[in-house]
Amino acid sequence: MPFQDSDITGGKVCIKSSMTSGETLASDGLVRGELALQAADGRLIYKDSAGAIQGFPGGDGINKIVALTQAEYDALTPDATTLYVITD
Repeated sequence: MPFQDSDITGGKVCIKSSMTSGETLASDGLVRGELALQAADGRLIYKDSAGAIQGFPGGDGINKIVALTQAEYDALTPDATTLYVITD
């Protein structure tokens, strides 16, 4: 099925945002056509076709993306669920 305009948002994408790390979104917190940006954790959240809240990155693998310098990376203990992007 091709992409369609949302009947709820009039064909516009609505974005909600949070700067609080670890904050969760209830299943009634989004409608089709809305996205939530969890900026503190580097996640983009959406409601799937079954009505469940999903996130990207998500699953049991990567759940956070962090940009940092090589020196910053060398000074930390890496987390297996974080994707590190070296910027220098």
